Order: sequence, then structure tokens, then C-alpha cells
Amino acid sequence: MTEKRTVVVTRGRRAAARKFAFTPQDVPAQGPLADVRRQAWELFASTPLPTTREEAWRRTDLRRMPLETFRLPTVETSAADVQPPPALLQPLAGQGYGGQLIHTPTGVTASLDEAIRARGVIFTDWATAERAHGDLLARLAGQVVRADEGKFAALAVALAQKGFLLYVPRGVQLEAPLHSVFWGAGGGLAHMTRLIIWLEEGAAATVVHEAASPDEADAALHAGLVEVHVGAGAHLRFVELQSWGRH
Repeated sequence: MTEKRTVVVTRGRRAAARKFAFTPQDVPAQGPLADVRRQAWELFASTPLPTTREEAWRRTDLRRMPLETFRLPTVETSAADVQPPPALLQPLAGQGYGGQLIHTPTGVTASLDEAIRARGVIFTDWATAERAHGDLLARLAGQVVRADEGKFAALAVALAQKGFLLYVPRGVQLEAPLHSVFWGAGGGLAHMTRLIIWLEEGAAATVVHEAASPDEADAALHAGLVEVHVGAGAHLRFVELQSWGRH
């Protein structure tokens, strides 16, 4: 007589999918990029986190990233000391800059030589670009990097709060360098930045962009895009430095 055996298969409870705490309400609903932001959000929401099975992420494991803790900067949530160290603002070479943008979690300080401005050059922070140069920004944004190139690209397109637009008209050649500093202070904050550098035919410029942060007790996040277009016969020197603090 053959004994009947009963096999019982149990399955553990499947863990809920981890996700960021951002919501559709975080996406700016107004401005020249409102539709682009909304579409990018939909891409972000429907795209899974990259894994080490993907070539670009083969050496970066995101499973321990505290996704649920990140929040967008506001005046209330940002660190009390949000100013970058003075050394970060000093020229890397030469006597000074033709223009400078200093980005902190709570605002932007901007300057541009009037002689440069008079030649039609636009060098301004992202929020001002959306407000004052919306048509130009809408035409240029996404020409180099698209939101569908990855989950974090879509996130940056949807939620970018900081960054800059540099537009140099045809034939305009700038001798003095331009400088941008992003100071990402604040543990637990998610910093979204987007840079567009667009040189028309025959233009020339030197741009230095520095991203840095202090050491933090809690993890912080930066997701950013850099879009660069150099027209025919144009010349760009672009230096990007990153000095992120611990965590």
C-alpha cells in the first residue's frame, strides 16, 4: 500500500513595493513646461527603479536607498545654515566671473555683467527662466536629454526646482567665464536640478558649475540633468565639479 503524502506550499507575504513619497501635487501645474512636467511625472510613476541588471546601474545598488524619507526643499524644511562656504564662491581661475548664480535650498542669488546682458546673453536661474523666458525655454528643453531616458531623468524633468538656462546668441563670444554653484544642504531633502547650456552658431563661452553639500546626518538626494548644445562653429568650455558631503 502506497502512503499518500500531502505537500503544503506556503508563500511569504510579498513586501509592498518601495517608492518615493513624492505625489502629483508636487508637480508645478503652471508655467511653460506644465504639460512636459505632467508627462514626465507619468513616466516617472510608471517606470520601475533601475536594478544592477541594467548596464548603466551595474555597480549601483539602490535597494538600501531610503526612498520614503526624501522630501522637496521648502523654507520650513531646509537647514538653518544654507549658505555655501565662501571658498566655494571664489574664481577657479582669472580675476572673476562675468556672471554667477548661487543656488541654495531656499533661493538663488544672481548676477550678470550688464555688458554681457546687452549682447543678448541669457544666464538666469531655472525659476526665472520659466517666468521670463518661457517660450525660449520650452523650445530648448528636452532637445538633448528626454524624460523617457530613465526614471531619474523623468523625475528631474517633472520636479526640477533649481538649475539655470544659459543662451548665447549667434556669433557672441564671451571672454569672462560664467559660474554656477549649487549648495545642496539639508539631510532628507531631494534636490532636483536642470541645466541647459545652448550656444548658437559661432558663439563661445566658458561655464563652471559646482555642486556640493556639507556632511549630513541623514541621507539626501540629488537628481539632475545637464543639456548642452554647441552650434556649428561654436566653442564651449564646460567644467562640472561635484563635492558632495557624506550621506
